[in-house]
Amino acid sequence: MKAVKILKTLIAIPALLALAFQSFASQHPKAFDANDKVLFVGDSITAGGYYIKHIMLYYITRFPNAKACFINSGISGDYCDGLLWRMDWDILSNKPDVATLMIGMNDVLRNSFSTSEKAKPMHKDRLLARRKSYAEKLSKIIGALSENSRSLIVFTPSIYDQSARIKCENLIGVNDELSIYGNIGAELASNTGNARVVDMSAAMAKTNLAYQNSEGSDKTIIGPDRVHPGDVGGLVMAKTFIESFGESPTVYNLHIDAPSQSVKYANNCEVQDLKSDTCKTTFTLREESLPYPFTAETEKIDKYINFTETFNLQKLKISSLPVGDYSLEIDGKEVGIYSSEDFSKGINLSKNRKTPQYAQAMEVLKLCEQFRNLNVKYRNFFLPELFTFRECYGKDAAQRMEIIKEKYLKIKANKNSNPYVLKCFKNYIENQREREMLPQKIKNVLDCAYNEAQAKSHIYTIKLKK
Repeated sequence: MKAVKILKTLIAIPALLALAFQSFASQHPKAFDANDKVLFVGDSITAGGYYIKHIMLYYITRFPNAKACFINSGISGDYCDGLLWRMDWDILSNKPDVATLMIGMNDVLRNSFSTSEKAKPMHKDRLLARRKSYAEKLSKIIGALSENSRSLIVFTPSIYDQSARIKCENLIGVNDELSIYGNIGAELASNTGNARVVDMSAAMAKTNLAYQNSEGSDKTIIGPDRVHPGDVGGLVMAKTFIESFGESPTVYNLHIDAPSQSVKYANNCEVQDLKSDTCKTTFTLREESLPYPFTAETEKIDKYINFTETFNLQKLKISSLPVGDYSLEIDGKEVGIYSSEDFSKGINLSKNRKTPQYAQAMEVLKLCEQFRNLNVKYRNFFLPELFTFRECYGKDAAQRMEIIKEKYLKIKANKNSNPYVLKCFKNYIENQREREMLPQKIKNVLDCAYNEAQAKSHIYTIKLKK
């Protein structure tokens, strides 16, 4: 009988150790592995980088030790032909572990949906021909990315907002066609072994409709041009990405029983020096993640996507406190007053903008925005090469520069030229030295973001208010 008891004890010890490890171990992302190269391939929506910014902000604050390398490979104005042209030297040269793909906004030829164009003979035939061409080229793109990465994530195209009542001309039919393109991509991905689909289109359409129904038809999660999502649309896309992989909702989840001075559970955090009496509870807490930070703009969309309650849970629960109101101090600074009932139910501290953790997360956000801005500068250098790729194909750097200079003069002479395109050509000609320096600057900022997100210990004090 004694031997049986000893055996049971020996069996129980590893189980208890495993439970303790699970309580305090860091979380890990599901979309990719630590140190993976994560490549985002696409057009101007990718080059603008808003959805990339919000995706990386979540993963850096939630998994600061994973240290994935995020790479923007978008070019404004790009389409399937452009992706195929630059596949080897600009896309696959990054040697991605995980690649994401979103293309189609320019392939649909939005201007072909103007009233005058739709009235032309053979409009429907040209529409069908473009779909067929898109499917054939997209198949080659998906095949190349799939063969040269461990995992491929195909996004359905982000929406063209044809429901907002805004000044920009509304090309009715563009978004319907984009939905068809999304179905083409989804079907191709379903037949590719290491590919999966993230349905950006459906999620964005649903959120945009809810937003307009509540706030007014002049509102949009897309920009004023109906095409390019900014910070708000980027967050919607990031939430869709995170949700599709079932990533962790937990910043940390801590439950302390005050009278017994015991930790009931501690998920993604570690408690030390726990002390409690009838008036005060103190402990040191090391949290492995930071709360996801919002700006004034992105916070407005939260009630439509419920990000805080589904993916930003920084839960502090302290049970059995004597009835009353309590001051919560972190590192000696009061950050809020909560009732004993609040603590008993659990407080989501991610909603508290006064905590040092939230301030730390805001610094990470600033670095992610800096990362986005630097990438916009860098990817703008590729636009002139894309716009002249047929003329520049097979030419050396000096020959390409001469071709682009000649093209620039033609664009400059045309009064109807797009100012943004003209600016990109001028920048390409004048600032090649900056182009050479930007990749290292981008890498440095990403490293700084991870360093800023590293876990810190904080002293918590919960005191009964007199």
